[in-house]
Amino acid sequence: ERKHMDNLLNYFASLDRLSGSPDAGKAAEYILETLKSWGVQCEMLEFESYLSNPVGSSLTIEDSYETNEISSRPRSFAANVPEGIEGVLWYDEDGTVKDLRNKHKDQVRGKIVLSFNYDEDYARILSDFGALGLVQIWHSDEEIIHEDTVGCVWGTPTLLTEPMLPRIPVVGVTLQSGKTLIGKLKQDEVKVRITTDICYEIQKLQLPVAYIPGKTKDFVLLSGHYDSWYYGATDNGTGNALCLEIARIIHKNREMLEKGLVVAWWPGHSNGRYSGSTWFCDQYWSELNEHCYGHINMDSPGCCGAEQVVLGTTRFEGTAFLKEKTESCLGREPKGYSQLFKGADQSFFGCRIPIHIYPMFKQAEGNKIYASPGSGGGWWWHTPADTSDKVDMNLLLRDTKYIISLLEPMLCDSLIPSDGENYFDYIREILVSYDKQSDEEFHFNQIIEVLEQANEAFVKASGTFRDDVSALNRLYKIVGGELNRLMNSCSDRYDFDLAMPASLFPGLGIVNGVYKDTCSPKEYLFIKTQFVRQKNRFINEVKHIITEINGLEQVYREGEK
Repeated sequence: ERKHMDNLLNYFASLDRLSGSPDAGKAAEYILETLKSWGVQCEMLEFESYLSNPVGSSLTIEDSYETNEISSRPRSFAANVPEGIEGVLWYDEDGTVKDLRNKHKDQVRGKIVLSFNYDEDYARILSDFGALGLVQIWHSDEEIIHEDTVGCVWGTPTLLTEPMLPRIPVVGVTLQSGKTLIGKLKQDEVKVRITTDICYEIQKLQLPVAYIPGKTKDFVLLSGHYDSWYYGATDNGTGNALCLEIARIIHKNREMLEKGLVVAWWPGHSNGRYSGSTWFCDQYWSELNEHCYGHINMDSPGCCGAEQVVLGTTRFEGTAFLKEKTESCLGREPKGYSQLFKGADQSFFGCRIPIHIYPMFKQAEGNKIYASPGSGGGWWWHTPADTSDKVDMNLLLRDTKYIISLLEPMLCDSLIPSDGENYFDYIREILVSYDKQSDEEFHFNQIIEVLEQANEAFVKASGTFRDDVSALNRLYKIVGGELNRLMNSCSDRYDFDLAMPASLFPGLGIVNGVYKDTCSPKEYLFIKTQFVRQKNRFINEVKHIITEINGLEQVYREGEK
């Protein structure tokens, strides 16, 4: 019902919900009290999180004639340098990590770098290479500066990962300011001064969770972050309203559920680098690993102009399933299918979940003129302008119905959606492409061979279990959950990859486009070493999947006797 969603959006419109702030606490309490008023089983979890809150920054051009200040904003998880640093500005026209490593390592040392690169690994490598600071230029021409982060550590750091945070100040500027700086560099050397005020602190955060049990202990997780930069009407107030309304509707119809629904509202997304979802995964890893069959993450539905949807998915549930639901609810096919990127609280690849879906609502390509990755591509993303007038309630209602349509078969049908044949084809296609587009020294034969063995074991077991829904679900959880982990991470099942851009099967995809004669000897050796280790990992892990499938079959046959 629209009134319930309006109530949350109207209340959240007055709350500056940065995690750790009083307003964020009020938002969490509102969610919990609303759930209680509907009779939904719920609780407020609490945990400590390491936060990085950007307060302010200055960027000034220092020359003999005058000092000109350029508007800027500091980046979360960059260095706090209130005393300031001064240096010569150097423009990285290439702006890629590869060129930075291979061509510009010596050029950036002792310089303040100007670049269009927003990737977290770029800032980290600059820090390692001795740059003094980084000025990030936005890619589109809006006059407002977006909040952002350069933190590459997923969730709260450990003693091992904390040193990977950048040790340099990083600020963002508008495209026009960036062009001004580039223009000055074409005329002469430019000296700049940067100051940053970033508050690092440990805060206790609140995490509201709703539990709507089904007939079994198994469940699906629906989630979205409730913290925001500023008022965050579309990022992610709309997602919070959607999750709350779905909790109400599913609770009303709970007698239909085979599997339960767990709904979580994450803190620590923006200034904690997904610390809420990561903490939840850490604390409830066993329950997720044993009983969670799907995760749908909601971020920025119901945005003005965002009529299309691109579906982030591992594809285990099948694109045919997604296409049918999208056409039925949205009246159009998905704009496309995407891998699940290193963002949006995708913290659950380690705990054997076969279905991961991240609907990204976007404007039509012809209308999109801004570089914003969130808020439906709106220029207001991560700014004080993300206010209630950017919400399209008709689209939000549509998007809510759409997510219910995706959840319904996962919750109400005994057997979860799956398309094993196309799933294995998709994986094979990715790995074969890496093989074709890399040096001949990188051998994928054993990798493809063990994948085929797993496919054969999966097909055989699917036939054996065809009349046993419980056994099929366990098979899908083993195969989809484990292959999803290999597809989306290169760390172990209990840890988290760094929050940096990565290919699918990142430990193997590192060789994509790599040839011995186009790399430095050191880079090639390092890549080859990582590939061999990740190849061993993949082969051994897939053999374990096959062993588990065979064990499941054996138990099944013994039970039939």
